[in-house]
Amino acid sequence: MNMAYAFGVKTIIKSLLTIFSRINLFFEAVDRLHTYINSIYYVNIKPDDLIKFKSILNRTIFIEGVTLVRVGSIHDGGYVLANLFSEKQIVISLGIGNNSDFEMAISRFVSKVFCFDGSIENLPQENCRLEFEKKHVNKKVTKSSTSLTNILQGIKVNHLILKIDIEGAEWEVLESTPQSDLLRFDQIVGEFHGFTANKSSQTDLKKKVQILEKLLKNFEIINVHPNNWGSYRIIKGTPVPDVIELTFINKNLLRSKNFSGSSIFNSTQNSPCNPEKFEYYL
Repeated sequence: MNMAYAFGVKTIIKSLLTIFSRINLFFEAVDRLHTYINSIYYVNIKPDDLIKFKSILNRTIFIEGVTLVRVGSIHDGGYVLANLFSEKQIVISLGIGNNSDFEMAISRFVSKVFCFDGSIENLPQENCRLEFEKKHVNKKVTKSSTSLTNILQGIKVNHLILKIDIEGAEWEVLESTPQSDLLRFDQIVGEFHGFTANKSSQTDLKKKVQILEKLLKNFEIINVHPNNWGSYRIIKGTPVPDVIELTFINKNLLRSKNFSGSSIFNSTQNSPCNPEKFEYYL
């Protein structure tokens, strides 16, 4: 009786091990297939571009004595900035949609918030420090659109903050804006879209890296946060969220401060943009 029982248990264990082995082989095959499809779909993305992309995000710095604060919504619609606000500052906010929590919140610390969005008729929330213009922002000046340079021509203050969330148009805006205009901003914060894009009509990863490198000539990154409303891909072994929230600080503000690299430093002020999903990690 005991021998029969032992034989039965041994047979069951052997069968389970066979099943587990086949399941493991199945997942290995799926992984190889995913890697193969990935390599074909992202054939235009070069390993050097991925290395530069990762290197840029790794440049995130920690500034001694400067606190990072969240401004706006707890989830999507809130951004992390250095707490270096002044009542003399002006905020330029590109892209509002149905959420103006950031604009309402930051208006308590600055003199004025100029808001631009061609897709809405009015701001979701308003106060006396918010000024709205129904215009898209890109590199052209037309009846329905304007450029960042054109906006800046009407502003005399040099200590500015830029918030940008214009669903992919940020690349052409930042590329077409001269360094002399960008230098007027103390901080630049926003959503940067399309890192996993692979369409000829979209800015490719190489171009995006070049635009980020342009910013890094006069700015440092102080916060990196993947937006989990977007997709997430492993491209040739590198994790790449499609949308990333980035905060840049002007190097001129760091001349009298100590700072150090911190390797993709994520502030505790970050929280999931979509609270129903797990955070993405780099």
